[in-house]
Amino acid sequence: MIDLQELKTSSFTTDPLESSEWQQNRDKPSFIAIVTHGLNLRPSKMNAYIKFLNDHGGKTLRVALEGHRGSLEEQKQVTWTKWLDQYHDHYCLASKEAERLKVPLINLSFSLGALVSLGHMAHQERNPYQKVILIAPAAWVHWFGEIPQWFTFLGPEIGIPSKNLQAYRSQKTTSLAAYEAMGQGRKDVQEIPNKILEKKTFIIIDPEDELVSVKKIQTFIEERKLNKYWSILKVSNINSDLKKSFHHLIVDELSLGKNQWKKLLESLSAFLKEEKTTPHN
Repeated sequence: MIDLQELKTSSFTTDPLESSEWQQNRDKPSFIAIVTHGLNLRPSKMNAYIKFLNDHGGKTLRVALEGHRGSLEEQKQVTWTKWLDQYHDHYCLASKEAERLKVPLINLSFSLGALVSLGHMAHQERNPYQKVILIAPAAWVHWFGEIPQWFTFLGPEIGIPSKNLQAYRSQKTTSLAAYEAMGQGRKDVQEIPNKILEKKTFIIIDPEDELVSVKKIQTFIEERKLNKYWSILKVSNINSDLKKSFHHLIVDELSLGKNQWKKLLESLSAFLKEEKTTPHN
């Protein structure tokens, strides 16, 4: 059985503050949650969601995918298969803990994290989560979001400058290798059988998201007849407290704005309480 220390292992020099880690503030958690970050986002920037989950009785495993742990060289060598394998290792660790404590397993993931967690589910016989929370899921992007992967013939190690704020981004550039991996991931998601998708799923998104298409998500829900299971909360970071903000970046109160962040957390709280939880098995 893999352990947390193995999940932190890398042949590159990484930042310990951006590594995979358990977080909890209660001795007896009522659920286990896997929390996964977005593309070129510091894993630590998911800590606001982690705090929320832990305050609601959870114990969280923060995922730090390869290429987001402080090493630019590591980012240049990522692949979809590596991300899936790494996520699976985290899943196994979290699942084992949920089984040990006899509590449910929950998935909260942002952008790339949502894509990877969905891609992982595509290879499972069943949906292992009692509830799924997808924030600005990069499984459904605007057509122009596909453009970077067209240029991987130039070399996967080539980086495209990141427009994200320095405090949030993992690196100044995002490798073409990462964009190519995401393109492969979106193909996986399109092949997920409905039996995997028929679980309580809560999507949070800003309709003005620069990357993710709300229309594509809604079309997917309708075509797969998932209205009974999937719901969408629309938020707006127009009143973000950051000097420069992006509609795709909705990971904390600063990036979303105080009122909208409060709305988001209240809706998340209601979603977690929707029905009685059952142990993971």
